[in-house]
Amino acid sequence: MGIFDLTSPLVNKFLARFANYFSRRQFFYFSLYIYLLLKDVKRNNMEVMAKIASCNYQNLQYFFSESKWDHKKINDERIRCIESQRTTASTANGVLVIDDSSCPKIYAKKTEGASYQYCGTFGHEAVCNVFVSSAFVSKSKCFPIDFRFYKREEDFDASTIHLFKSKIQLAEELVDDAIARGIRFSSVVFDSWYAHSSRLITSFDSKGLSFVGEIKSNRNILFYHPEKRKNCFVQQDELVTLVKKYYWHKVKPVIMKETPDGPIKEMTYQFKGKLKDCSIPLKFVILFGPYGKKDQKKIHILITNNTKRSAQKIIETYRLRWGIEDCYRELKDFFMLDQYQVRRKERIERHWALCHLAWTLAYWVKQNGYLRKTISGVPKTLNDVKQALNNLICYPQIINAAKDPDELAIRMHLKSKRVKSRAG
Repeated sequence: MGIFDLTSPLVNKFLARFANYFSRRQFFYFSLYIYLLLKDVKRNNMEVMAKIASCNYQNLQYFFSESKWDHKKINDERIRCIESQRTTASTANGVLVIDDSSCPKIYAKKTEGASYQYCGTFGHEAVCNVFVSSAFVSKSKCFPIDFRFYKREEDFDASTIHLFKSKIQLAEELVDDAIARGIRFSSVVFDSWYAHSSRLITSFDSKGLSFVGEIKSNRNILFYHPEKRKNCFVQQDELVTLVKKYYWHKVKPVIMKETPDGPIKEMTYQFKGKLKDCSIPLKFVILFGPYGKKDQKKIHILITNNTKRSAQKIIETYRLRWGIEDCYRELKDFFMLDQYQVRRKERIERHWALCHLAWTLAYWVKQNGYLRKTISGVPKTLNDVKQALNNLICYPQIINAAKDPDELAIRMHLKSKRVKSRAG
């Protein structure tokens, strides 16, 4: 098995939870794939993985292409693993975030679902695969829950068009799925694209779910017009102009203390109203200013169906949405989510599921502090955990070639005498 003749007991302990979902041979390649996702390779794909592990590429390809195993069951067990421990589980003070992400496939011609559509990675339209996903986010925890593969309606033919589901439908499924799994959360949070759907807002409200979202500038909002002296629908520009002219004395500052840029003072105006084509009573909060240094927008309008919430609580709740963006970044930058060379939907979903599992392994290790007696220093990010696990795996194989084993251990931040003795 090449460089993976010696493995990490910590990693094996985690992976053992999934052994019942594979045959003995399948479990070997499953474990191998997770180990390979922990390697620090600039451009990781199945061919590179096979070379690193000195294993047969065709066998690894067969595990993904023809071998029978259910990635959905693997994800179910992954969530049970997270929810089984207090250090990793969801909590009632967190939120359920719904969003979508993309995997660019510029030169893909036969990859299923890869179409010319909006690509969030690039910020414009490009050929890519898209998935809608859910994540739990709180101030201390954040983990992805599930995902749904998205295909445009025009990519279905007449015989399969009945299988098409919009992003809104997929979002509804993900929320129902999270509830069925017993994920605890206080609100559903989503960005302006999902807030444009009156169907989604109505669906959440009818299920008794509290939500917080941001609306686009072109949404029509029911507001009392002081010049016309009646309630009428206005868009963001007109609404902001009216507030500045007639209601600025009611604008109040809100201090946001826990932000990446330090304390931020937000000038806010709040009122109750409705959106056009939506009968749900809503509370609106206008933010006069950006969220932080990286935010380019000068005006934000947040909505919630919990009309008793304060402006500060609404803003704090919505700010948790950025946790899912951190998950996307980590999955792509550190665990190769967007680096695959398979074309069929099922195989792509298998790769995504195993990337989520590798991410969860690092999250499980970090949240439980399993490395505190093994390495020097406390890993602050999941990439730090990944690097530490990679060092634990590699150290036994390279120690014999080292001129100074003690210096090598220091360079790899290893302090455990048991790890050193076992390697020696």
